[in-house]
This record gives sequence, C-alpha cells and structure tokens, in this order.
Amino acid sequence: EEFVCEPPMITRHTSKMFVMEGQEVSLRCKSIGDPEPSTHWVSPDGKLIGNTSRTVCYENGSLDILKASVKDSGKFTCIASNAAGEATAPVELVVNPSPHFDPKLDPDPGPSDIPTSIKSNASGGQARYDQQRVSVSDLTSSSATIRWPPQNHIPGVRMYQIQYNSSTDDILIY
Repeated sequence: EEFVCEPPMITRHTSKMFVMEGQEVSLRCKSIGDPEPSTHWVSPDGKLIGNTSRTVCYENGSLDILKASVKDSGKFTCIASNAAGEATAPVELVVNPSPHFDPKLDPDPGPSDIPTSIKSNASGGQARYDQQRVSVSDLTSSSATIRWPPQNHIPGVRMYQIQYNSSTDDILIY
C-alpha cells in the first residue's frame, strides 16, 4: 500500500460578517484533507492570530473575537495546511462603530448583565450623552422602559436584542 496525501480543501467558511463594536463574533473555516489539516488565522494586518484575552482559536477552524473593535475590520485569512500543501479562504469582517459603546465609559458588566451606567436615568449632568446611548428607566420587578437613538447612519443595524437574566437562576431569556 502506498501512502497518498490529500492536500487541504476548505469546504465551508464565513464569507462576510457584520457586527457592532463590543460584540462577540465567530468566524468559521471548515477544511478536509489527509492528513487532517490544521487551521490558522491571519489578521487583516498580516499577523498570525493566537489565543489571547480577546481571541480564541479552536482546532475545528473557528475563531472567536470576544469583543470586536472597529480596528478588527478587514479581510481575515483562514489557512488550512497539512503535509500535502495548504488552502486559504478570505473572511471579511465589518465592525460598525456603536454610539453607545465606549470601553472607557462602560465598565465590564456586573452580575446583572446590565452595565451600571444605564441602570437608571438619574445621571444628572449627562443628559446629552444619555440621548446618544441605550438607556433604561422606570424599572420595576417586572418591567422597564428602554430607549435607544435612531441608528439610520450605521449600515447593518436592524434590531436590538434584549437579554434578561434573573438573579434566582442562570437562565438567559432573550
């Protein structure tokens, strides 16, 4: 019997993703070959991506960016390689700036999953800033009023998703 290698072939991959700044995004790249190809990712600026506090590379070819930044926008390259060669596929990521996401102003969310800076409307001198961000007011045990600015100037924004997390269990309700 002869040993015959099969070069990698990328069978499926994310082609283009749109996300808002601050969101998590998963880029996918599935490949086949013999021996089983290993998958690597290269950033738009040409650097090999590894596991960091912001990125997670999985053996199945997925890349998670835990908190997308506008600087992440561009063409990522998925590289599948084995002893017989390599295959590449471009994956375009578009990270739209979010008017209500500012890493300097928004601390990491606490256990309630609602940033403390938007839990109530009693902010005093920040009225102009509050008009440019999502705000929550009139909180009761079973309801809240949520307001957000129009997003017509940001391409790709189609909806907001509301997440509720009860302090009595670990179930997230969307």
